[in-house]
Amino acid sequence: MSNAHEGGAWWGSPAIVGVLPTFCPPERPATKRNDMGLLHAWRMQKLTSDARTAYGRGDAMFVAGFDIDSRARVPMKAVRKEIDKIITAVEPIGWQCVSVQPFLASVQIDFIRRA
Repeated sequence: MSNAHEGGAWWGSPAIVGVLPTFCPPERPATKRNDMGLLHAWRMQKLTSDARTAYGRGDAMFVAGFDIDSRARVPMKAVRKEIDKIITAVEPIGWQCVSVQPFLASVQIDFIRRA
């Protein structure tokens, strides 16, 4: 809902109590961007869950990573932002990022148990 004016001017207008709108726009279909948001949230939850499980098991190292769709021409700024999101999500669990290794169309992030 960050793009308030995407569906028309009425999205950002304040609600008026007691007056029914004369125009009800159709519901916006689920876009790829919205679906990717849900998919990203699920993957981040799984990532943090796996990190907690590994930490609870007593593992000395945890590896996270993601693939980059080379056909989508993803800018490096977006790749760096995703790396920062993963590090920010995993470090509070008790891991410390020791390396970020790009390899062709994927990124591997290595964490060790914080002392």
